Amino acid sequence: MSRLVKTLTICTAAMLLGSIPAAAAPPKASVAGKCRVGSSETRKLGASYVTKLSTRRVTCPNAKGLVKRYHRCRSRNGGKKGRCGGLEGFRCEERRYNRIDISFDANVLCRKGSKRVRHTYTQLT
Repeated sequence: MSRLVKTLTICTAAMLLGSIPAAAAPPKASVAGKCRVGSSETRKLGASYVTKLSTRRVTCPNAKGLVKRYHRCRSRNGGKKGRCGGLEGFRCEERRYNRIDISFDANVLCRKGSKRVRHTYTQLT
């Protein structure tokens, strides 16, 4: 074999072997972490303002959808001061604080097995 053919063969083999670990790596979207909630999204997720969102074993787009459906459930169960115990197999717990006549803040944790979606919101009443 010529030197060029040997070099191309070695380079091709190295490229193929180098791509195997990358294909076996888990998707980064399912790793726990904070999800960015942009200023244009804070009011589109159902509460007056969603200020923080973090997940474990749930992608950020799916978590944002769950938060939106959670606040829709709250609205159906009492309006702005309503509560939602859970949806789609998630069990949700909410802790409210900083209550005044015109608003309150709340932390929400929704769990389903090892999946977690945690968010903080402000609701103007």
